[in-house]
Amino acid sequence: MKGDEESMKIQFDLEIENLKHMLIDMATAADKMIELSNLIFLERDYMLVDEVYDIEDKVNHLEVDIEKTCVSLIARHQPTASDLRLIVAVIQMSNQLERLGDLAVNVAKRYKDIAKIPPHLFPADLRSLVTVSSQMVKDAMTAFIDRDAKMAHEICLKDDWVDMANRKIWKEFIRKIVENGIDLETGFEMLMTSKQYERIADCATNLAEEVIYYLNGENIKHRFQEETTEPS
Repeated sequence: MKGDEESMKIQFDLEIENLKHMLIDMATAADKMIELSNLIFLERDYMLVDEVYDIEDKVNHLEVDIEKTCVSLIARHQPTASDLRLIVAVIQMSNQLERLGDLAVNVAKRYKDIAKIPPHLFPADLRSLVTVSSQMVKDAMTAFIDRDAKMAHEICLKDDWVDMANRKIWKEFIRKIVENGIDLETGFEMLMTSKQYERIADCATNLAEEVIYYLNGENIKHRFQEETTEPS
């Protein structure tokens, strides 16, 4: 009996490690989609659009596979509290990664309209918004891999800065639409692209919150509204 229990524990540990690797693979794919969309948006490299859509299929399939694996682990084993937290966090994180893939597609598909806007009319803070929100995603997964709750906490503190930057971009670009006679529909696509990056930061924050839940058993959602950290 003891040998059977030890064998089951070894098998469970192997499956847990495989689950972590599946999530990391999904995060790598979603992160690649974001990087490609950044190049499409900021550098006008429109040849990359099809690649974004190709990677989206992988992200979607991984989300399904991860959820199936999590359900199977819970059904076949009796996870301890810490293992169960990990499984629940992985399910939630895979949902956020799938959402990040959708947001990357939302950026990439606007390339035809964005191409109509001269680069010198792009909002001043736009590149910083893109850089910070994209880095938040990378940092959230680094926090998961390194089991770094402190890093995850710092990611959450950056979300308010992103929100403020997006509001500033909207205010500035609405003025540019009026002053430079930019077509309203085209201008709206720029504003919505900025909004996608705000949502990317939201997803990164959600990832970080799940890391903290997994590591500390602490639900810290909605606790960071009063604090704002400007990224360095």
